[in-house]
Amino acid sequence: MTHEPAAGGSYLTKLVQEVITESKQLRGDVQRYEESHRRERRAYRFIGVVLMAAILICLLLITTSRTTLRSTERTLDFVRSCTVPDGECYKANRAGTVDFREQLLGVVAVITDCDVLNDDDAKFRACVSKRTHLDASISVPTNPNK
Repeated sequence: MTHEPAAGGSYLTKLVQEVITESKQLRGDVQRYEESHRRERRAYRFIGVVLMAAILICLLLITTSRTTLRSTERTLDFVRSCTVPDGECYKANRAGTVDFREQLLGVVAVITDCDVLNDDDAKFRACVSKRTHLDASISVPTNPNK
């Protein structure tokens, strides 16, 4: 810029136009900077959201894995309890099996005795019902040999 006086007000007009032009350029630079800054902030936000999502997914996977591991351990403990002679489940099932076997042998003995003693099907059913304390109409078998 030259500061020489010119005829009329042209020097001032030219000076004002230069200031206006520089002001427009500065305004454009500021707008481009602000737009660039906005894009940069959006990119940082996006990266932050992606990182937070990744961290949350990792935490979810860790929690799920721990839960699955605990559940598997409980299942294995139960299976061990049922397969090892010292286990509670093993002992309980063994006691139940012994009781069932004794009851089954008792019913077989009653059926055999009643079969030997009674030739008639009705007498056989009545004998089995009486000795097993069952109602004859419910579950007493018929005489298999008659």
